[in-house]
Amino acid sequence: SEAPSTLDPISTASLATCNTSEQGVDGPQASSSINLTKRYLLYNPCATNLDPSYCQSQFNNQVVFFLHALSVAKSLSRTLVLPPFMFIEHQMAENQQWFPFEHFFDYGHLSDRFDVVQFEDFVERLKLRQPG
Repeated sequence: SEAPSTLDPISTASLATCNTSEQGVDGPQASSSINLTKRYLLYNPCATNLDPSYCQSQFNNQVVFFLHALSVAKSLSRTLVLPPFMFIEHQMAENQQWFPFEHFFDYGHLSDRFDVVQFEDFVERLKLRQPG
C-alpha cells in the first residue's frame, strides 16, 4: 500500500488553468516528462464548504470530478494535472488520507490515450511548494 501524499490538493483552485512559457518557472526546459510550453488544467477533486481544509467528497464524487476535468482538458487541448485522491473509511470518519492518483488508477493506460501528468511530477518539475 502506498503512503498518503504529503501535498494538500485542497489548497488548489477547484478548476484552474496554468500557462507556462518556454523559460518556465525554473529556467530553460530540461529533459523531463513535463513540457513547459504546454498549457495545463488543474482541478480540485473535493467539494469544500465552511472548512476549506476538509474534503467533503467521497471517492465516487472525486471520480465524477475527474471525468469532468478530463473531458474539459481534452476539449481545451490542455494537459490535465492528476491530483491525489482522498480516501476515508466511512462518511463520518474524521481521518482523511491522500493517495497518489496511480494508487487507484492505471496512469500508464490513461496517459496512452490522454494528455495527463501526475500532480507530484508537475509540482516537482515546476518547483512549486505549499503556501504559507
